[in-house]
Amino acid sequence: MGCGSSIDVQDNKTTLLLNQASTAITDNDSIYLMKTDTKCPSLETEEIRYFVRILRANCLNFLTTTLMNHFIFYSLSDEVIMGIINKMFYCCLHSNTTLYPKECVASCFFILERGNLQYEGCPLQKGSTIGELSLLLRLEKQKNVKAIDDCFFWGLDKSTFLNSLDYIMAKQYLQNKQFITGQSFYQFLTPMQQDGLAQNIIVTKYRPNAIIAQEGERADSFIVIKSGQAAVYKGTKFIRYLQPRDCFGENSLQTTTKRNATIQAVSEVQCLVLTREKVKQILGNDVKKQLQFAVIRQILKQLKTPSLEIEKLLPSFRFHHYNNEIFDINELHDYLVIVVEGTMRSEDQMYHKGDLVSDVYDDQQFYCTGTLAKLDKVKLELEDYVIEDSTYEFKRVRPQFAELNNQKLIANSSYGTLYKVEYKNEKYVLRKISRDIISQWNLEKQIKQERKILEIINNPFVANFHQYYSDEQHIYFLQDYIKGKNLGDYLHDNGLLDKEKAQFLISQMILLLETFSNLSIISREFKPNNFIIDKNGYIYLIDFKTSKQAYRTHTIIGNPHYMAPEIIEGKGYTTFSDVWSVGVCLYEFLCGGVPFGEDQDDPYKVYEDILNYQIKYPQFYRDQVGKNLMNQLMSLNVYQRVGSSFDELKAHKWFNIFWDQLQHKQLKLNPKKQDSNLKRLNVEQKSSLQFL
Repeated sequence: MGCGSSIDVQDNKTTLLLNQASTAITDNDSIYLMKTDTKCPSLETEEIRYFVRILRANCLNFLTTTLMNHFIFYSLSDEVIMGIINKMFYCCLHSNTTLYPKECVASCFFILERGNLQYEGCPLQKGSTIGELSLLLRLEKQKNVKAIDDCFFWGLDKSTFLNSLDYIMAKQYLQNKQFITGQSFYQFLTPMQQDGLAQNIIVTKYRPNAIIAQEGERADSFIVIKSGQAAVYKGTKFIRYLQPRDCFGENSLQTTTKRNATIQAVSEVQCLVLTREKVKQILGNDVKKQLQFAVIRQILKQLKTPSLEIEKLLPSFRFHHYNNEIFDINELHDYLVIVVEGTMRSEDQMYHKGDLVSDVYDDQQFYCTGTLAKLDKVKLELEDYVIEDSTYEFKRVRPQFAELNNQKLIANSSYGTLYKVEYKNEKYVLRKISRDIISQWNLEKQIKQERKILEIINNPFVANFHQYYSDEQHIYFLQDYIKGKNLGDYLHDNGLLDKEKAQFLISQMILLLETFSNLSIISREFKPNNFIIDKNGYIYLIDFKTSKQAYRTHTIIGNPHYMAPEIIEGKGYTTFSDVWSVGVCLYEFLCGGVPFGEDQDDPYKVYEDILNYQIKYPQFYRDQVGKNLMNQLMSLNVYQRVGSSFDELKAHKWFNIFWDQLQHKQLKLNPKKQDSNLKRLNVEQKSSLQFL
């Protein structure tokens, strides 16, 4: 169908019918669209563009107010709100027609501008919004939304809506992180902890003379002035002004206190608020201890202590509190001493938070006010450590297409064709995808994202990418050829795995996840069927079709049984969602089946089971440490799935493996060998097992 347009004047409202097959907004022929981005160069188009600009200007206050009060867009700046409004189109739904005439996937977010519209028989008011939850959750079964008379809407198409959402989250995250970076408690945290805090900052706005904090009230949040000016009062006495980047309430993150002053907005003020509950969610319930550990990590890194060993040493530190008391410098002979709170001073020397106490002479006398962390130096003997070098490099080849020999068909699917090829006596896989399929399924963006990810990944547990080719009919990906078996088939044939095998496999997934996290890659592909296992027990991720490089995204995609709850809830998710999937895989290895929706095929039933969140373990599985690890990986608290870093996760008591040797594939496992105690617990039997 070609590009065409026609003007239809109704009740002084102009609507433009766009017939553009390649940029269709909806399948409903009763909706007339008025957009300003049509590619038809005509006078009508210019007139429509002018009309929509006038119409948008007249509706600006209405649209701004609606978006500012919306649960998704409420925290946006005026500038971002205006940018979204400029991307909106105007449309009409004729009387006695439904917005979704058949069961279909929602493709737009709508704001009702005027008209009599009913939702499941109930009238909707001007400013009502429609479709946002359907877009977030990708619902296929739409509710009955019917126009009683002609109804007019402002709308965003699906792509613009989701892109706006991702942009909003990314911009807020970067701004918030920039403002909080200079705070003392923040600078010692691991990058993963810093990211978690930055993602959970709340933006609040105050009008002139509004009270931001009241003297004597309970303090449970840390507040940074982002813009504007505020005044500090003690009683009625003015103390000073607060400017952008000034803050108050840091102590309230560790313990319950009361505000010791009143903070009042002088001008319009925007604040960044971090609540104690969010900090506890990210760092753990004992916030004070975690902040002390953060200081210790920094010092041990400066001492070149291997990162994995740092996590093992942390529980061995002892904390001693001083109230302007003399510190016995003889302790320095036997202990490593770090100032984690307060100060330690002599006549000519001062140590602050984050300092390693050293270069102290026997005739010096030090007074300490605060907390010192001490570690017996015997435990710091580095020669006892395995100094890990996790660097992995593979040699990428770049053959010309004509240099690929002995092409043999491996598999055929609707998405593409796989061939085994040879280059200089080495075997590779050539994946061929038709350009017609790419166009038909709108895969251009997905293909571009997949290629970008494959080019930056450097990890031993993927089918490494070597070269990209294209011609008029097809595109091609050249990757490593992995001789082995699909991991899903391997599990089906072998049933339950013993701890040794499960640990070997899941450790590789964690090392791969660590690489993905460092690159901000959200995989959504961590399930057994997407891995190949070779004869030595090493696994390789072979599917990257749904992978995405983003710090946060909202698209609901993936296998329902391995999907984290935050994906289903549509609130946005990060690489932590893949950690959940690895937890599901570990459960499947050790317990048989998946922990949620095992007997369900309906995705919505599986989603319901996941959101109900009840992890049950079979009676035969009694390893409490293993259960603890699975509960951690599948925690509803996304920040506790890994902890402060992947090194903390790898230091979990369940693991008994040399991570560096595993990274370099210096360990071997016989995947065919099976624990005799597990042979009777095969896939068919597990369904009759009782669960605890």
